[in-house]
Amino acid sequence: MKGNKIFATVLLPLILYQLGHANHNFCDYCANQCDHGPNFHYWIVEEKELSPDNYVQTGKVINGRFPGPTIRVFPHEYLVVKVENRLPVGLSIHWHGLHQEHTLASDGAEMITQHEIQTNNTFTYCMHIGNQEGTYAYHAHSRLDIIWIHGALIIVDPPVLLANLLRLPDYTYQDERVIILEQLYHIPLSELMDRLLVTGGPRPPTASLLINGKSYGKWSDAANNKFIDCGGYHVTKVLWGVTYRFRVMNLSSDKFLRFYITNHKMRVIEADGIYIDPIEVEYLNVHAAQRYSVIVTMNQAVGNYWMESKSIGQGTGPGNGAAILHYIGASDPTPLRTQARDATIEAIPMDEWVTSKIRPNLDLRQRSVYPVPESVDRNIYIDFHLKVIPPVSRFAINGHIFQDPDEPYLAQVRRNVNITEEPQVFEILEGENIQVILQNRAGGFSSDCGEHPWHLHGRFFHVVAHGYDEFEEERDLPLIDKMVRESDKNFEFRDVFVQYPHQTVRNSSTGVACGWYALRFKSNNPGIWLAHCHITQHMILGKMVVIWEHSVANPTLIGE
Repeated sequence: MKGNKIFATVLLPLILYQLGHANHNFCDYCANQCDHGPNFHYWIVEEKELSPDNYVQTGKVINGRFPGPTIRVFPHEYLVVKVENRLPVGLSIHWHGLHQEHTLASDGAEMITQHEIQTNNTFTYCMHIGNQEGTYAYHAHSRLDIIWIHGALIIVDPPVLLANLLRLPDYTYQDERVIILEQLYHIPLSELMDRLLVTGGPRPPTASLLINGKSYGKWSDAANNKFIDCGGYHVTKVLWGVTYRFRVMNLSSDKFLRFYITNHKMRVIEADGIYIDPIEVEYLNVHAAQRYSVIVTMNQAVGNYWMESKSIGQGTGPGNGAAILHYIGASDPTPLRTQARDATIEAIPMDEWVTSKIRPNLDLRQRSVYPVPESVDRNIYIDFHLKVIPPVSRFAINGHIFQDPDEPYLAQVRRNVNITEEPQVFEILEGENIQVILQNRAGGFSSDCGEHPWHLHGRFFHVVAHGYDEFEEERDLPLIDKMVRESDKNFEFRDVFVQYPHQTVRNSSTGVACGWYALRFKSNNPGIWLAHCHITQHMILGKMVVIWEHSVANPTLIGE
């Protein structure tokens, strides 16, 4: 029996992974001819009456489900998802963290790589997984639809499977669970969008924090048929003595969240698809679109334990971000599922957690991890601040307000249009070493700097330096080079990182400088890629730029 389990859980996945290398002809390189092949999914996205937290409202579902179905694939396979849009508005789906090597048209960034999928139309996403592995996600990349349309995308992990086979203790586990952290409003998303872009009205507070699509609350307008008992908090079942891998992801639109399991310690082994040197922690700080894997052994007394999701930062947050860890054999968790919790609680003060310790495990020889560039060929400066344009606020980057193009940028470059005439587009050449300087400034001349989870489509990057004031090219560029050369060459390496607010020591003519960060990456993936803040409201308000990467021989990206 034990031998059969090892074969089923370790050897068979490794064999299938190797077979995946022979899968390159699948889908005829994304000619949409693969409706019945392996890893094919047909999704219907539509509206449905939902009550994840007992408040009845119109939500959005994938094949009737919220959150959407979990997808599992192996490296070097193709993944094909045909999306039918039955919503009353357009839609696009982004496959968060996938590098889309040679499948650029499936990145899902609205008006960057594609038009929206119009109502009653379909679009087929055909994606090559490549060398990636670990924990990823998918979510809508249109308006605020991420709040409803999202789910987990798991690339089965040969290095960790091998670690289990070799019994490397830091990475060994017997089973796994997916934990999705979410948020919910009690007003329609169309009204939220209107407040953002038209009326400038104040944003409503988040009504609920969810875990795996569930929460619990008792709301004041039950007389208007807005309350229904939907069963309460999510329950995760576990066995005593078993070690689990929890894949934790934040798929909220804007919340910085702290996650922990009462009385259970966690060992972090993965950040955004990269296996790291293990770190023992008591909680996770997870910003929008970040993912972590943690190893947890069920070694406490058999019982029911709270898993918590709480807001980080200023102000207050919903107090109902909870789920139940239920040891099989413990008392029935049903009474706990409907235990009322405070409507709001004070947000947890922000800290930088263990960010400085998040480093790739170089001994695992992960194919996605490349050495940090010790020098750079090109610097990209992204200087952003909030600018009031009555009655709304927008983000200006390098003084420019982002404007959607009339035609997706990918279609433009394939027509040989020079899109760099627009200040929001940065052109780089394949093979260059690139450094991105992110300068945070407060809104206007206020002192509210805020934290910002930056995501670069199509790549991983190294977070190599930061400063507490205004970036000065002549002073700071040589200092970064020197620091990188003299370092151990192992930096935070991922696809979403948090730019923490560092209060200024000097003012500038465009507002308070709130600190800067420097990122470095190799331009090794030609395409049209967004770089943006993953607070979705900030992105909608303009905090994004476009990176056009190509070779000298192929600026139109044909074949990418």
